[in-house]
Amino acid sequence: MRRDALLLAMESLGRIDALAEQLAGDDKRLTFGRWNVSPNAINTIAGEATFSIDFRHADPAVLEAFDNALSACLPADAELTSLFSHSPTAFDHQVINVLENACDATGLTWQSIRSGAFHDAMYLAGHCPTAMLFVPSRDGISHNPKEFTDPAQLKAGAQALAWSLVALAEQP
Repeated sequence: MRRDALLLAMESLGRIDALAEQLAGDDKRLTFGRWNVSPNAINTIAGEATFSIDFRHADPAVLEAFDNALSACLPADAELTSLFSHSPTAFDHQVINVLENACDATGLTWQSIRSGAFHDAMYLAGHCPTAMLFVPSRDGISHNPKEFTDPAQLKAGAQALAWSLVALAEQP
């Protein structure tokens, strides 16, 4: 009997997604990214399938639990390789407060969100107090060629950012 590596990999996705859902619930940030199938031919059963898994969460204990349980979601002969690991980034509460005050002062509504994406601020936070200010994009689409932000939203964001910079510069 022939064994289709791609089919086995695809069957694992539901188990991996269920694990992430169990551990993270509504805070689940899971992406099945890069795929490679070999041989990649129309009439040949895949002998090997590789794919990437990107799981992010604010709680390091949840990340560790996911890593520890992941192998149980895969076929017994699957090879699991960690390519990258990064602890969640905590931003400075005082800078966050300044951004919130800036939105209030400039008449903007705001909400606190958790960004799972990698931004320069993630690295900057290790060197100085850091936070991020986002402006809304149409349909919530970001990091995508379809991303679009209305110029009025960009202007409002720039005004809130300018207010924040002045407030931070005036701090003792």
